Amino acid sequence: GSISSSIITSAVAANNSTFSLYPNPTRGQFVLELNVGEKVNTNATIQLIDITGRMVQIENAEINYGSLKKTMNMSSALAKGLYIVRIIANDKVYTTKLVYEK
Repeated sequence: GSISSSIITSAVAANNSTFSLYPNPTRGQFVLELNVGEKVNTNATIQLIDITGRMVQIENAEINYGSLKKTMNMSSALAKGLYIVRIIANDKVYTTKLVYEK
Protein backbone atom coordinates (compact mmCIF):
# COMPACT_ATOMS: atom_id res chain seq x y z
CA GLY A 1 0.00 0.00 0.00
CA SER A 2 0.98 3.60 -0.41
CA ILE A 3 1.36 6.14 2.35
CA SER A 4 -1.14 8.99 2.19
CA SER A 5 0.48 12.36 1.62
CA SER A 6 -2.01 14.01 3.97
CA ILE A 7 -0.71 13.03 7.37
CA ILE A 8 -2.55 14.38 10.36
CA THR A 9 -0.11 15.18 13.13
CA SER A 10 -1.61 15.00 16.55
CA ALA A 11 -0.40 14.96 20.09
CA VAL A 12 -2.31 13.90 23.17
CA ALA A 13 -1.63 16.22 26.07
CA ALA A 14 -2.85 16.19 29.67
CA ASN A 15 -6.52 15.87 30.64
CA ASN A 16 -7.51 13.99 27.48
CA SER A 17 -6.84 17.01 25.31
CA THR A 18 -5.97 16.58 21.64
CA PHE A 19 -4.08 18.89 19.31
CA SER A 20 -3.95 18.19 15.59
CA LEU A 21 -3.10 20.07 12.43
CA TYR A 22 -3.47 19.26 8.76
CA PRO A 23 -2.30 19.06 6.10
CA ASN A 24 1.20 18.33 7.35
CA PRO A 25 3.46 18.96 5.46
CA THR A 26 1.77 22.19 4.44
CA ARG A 27 2.34 24.55 1.55
CA GLY A 28 1.39 27.57 3.65
CA GLN A 29 -2.18 27.10 4.82
CA PHE A 30 -3.19 24.62 7.49
CA VAL A 31 -5.98 24.00 9.97
CA LEU A 32 -5.30 23.45 13.63
CA GLU A 33 -7.74 21.87 16.03
CA LEU A 34 -7.39 21.80 19.79
CA ASN A 35 -9.80 20.11 22.18
CA VAL A 36 -8.82 20.75 25.77
CA GLY A 37 -10.95 18.06 27.39
CA GLU A 38 -12.79 20.60 29.54
CA LYS A 39 -15.85 22.61 28.51
CA VAL A 40 -14.15 25.99 28.90
CA ASN A 41 -14.33 29.31 27.09
CA THR A 42 -11.07 31.21 27.10
CA ASN A 43 -8.59 33.12 24.97
CA ALA A 44 -5.62 31.35 23.43
CA THR A 45 -2.37 32.48 21.84
CA ILE A 46 -1.04 30.60 18.82
CA GLN A 47 2.70 30.87 18.21
CA LEU A 48 4.70 29.68 15.21
CA ILE A 49 8.33 29.05 16.10
CA ASP A 50 11.14 28.31 13.68
CA ILE A 51 13.94 25.78 14.12
CA THR A 52 16.18 28.36 15.84
CA GLY A 53 13.53 29.02 18.50
CA ARG A 54 12.53 32.41 17.09
CA MET A 55 8.84 33.28 17.18
CA VAL A 56 7.94 34.11 13.56
CA GLN A 57 4.17 34.47 13.83
CA ILE A 58 1.67 35.02 16.62
CA GLU A 59 -2.13 35.03 16.49
CA ASN A 60 -4.94 35.19 18.99
CA ALA A 61 -7.80 32.72 19.03
CA GLU A 62 -10.69 31.70 21.24
CA ILE A 63 -11.49 28.36 22.78
CA ASN A 64 -15.24 27.90 22.81
CA TYR A 65 -16.79 25.10 24.84
CA GLY A 66 -13.42 23.39 25.04
CA SER A 67 -12.47 23.48 21.37
CA LEU A 68 -10.53 25.67 18.99
CA LYS A 69 -10.42 25.37 15.22
CA LYS A 70 -8.51 27.88 13.16
CA THR A 71 -7.15 28.14 9.63
CA MET A 72 -3.63 29.54 9.64
CA ASN A 73 -1.67 31.08 6.77
CA MET A 74 2.10 31.05 6.94
CA SER A 75 4.00 33.97 5.46
CA SER A 76 5.53 33.19 2.09
CA ALA A 77 8.65 34.97 3.38
CA LEU A 78 9.30 32.12 5.82
CA ALA A 79 11.82 29.48 4.82
CA LYS A 80 10.69 25.92 4.20
CA GLY A 81 11.46 23.50 6.97
CA LEU A 82 10.38 22.38 10.42
CA TYR A 83 8.34 24.64 12.70
CA ILE A 84 6.77 24.26 16.12
CA VAL A 85 3.15 25.30 16.58
CA ARG A 86 2.42 26.25 20.18
CA ILE A 87 -0.94 27.10 21.70
CA ILE A 88 -1.04 28.70 25.14
CA ALA A 89 -4.36 28.72 27.00
CA ASN A 90 -5.24 28.78 30.71
CA ASP A 91 -1.56 28.41 31.71
CA LYS A 92 -1.30 25.21 29.67
CA VAL A 93 0.93 24.80 26.63
CA TYR A 94 0.16 22.53 23.68
CA THR A 95 2.80 21.96 21.00
CA THR A 96 3.19 19.97 17.82
CA LYS A 97 5.52 20.00 14.82
CA LEU A 98 4.72 21.33 11.35
CA VAL A 99 6.66 20.89 8.11
CA TYR A 100 6.48 23.82 5.66
CA GLU A 101 6.99 22.91 2.02
CA LYS A 102 6.96 25.58 -0.64
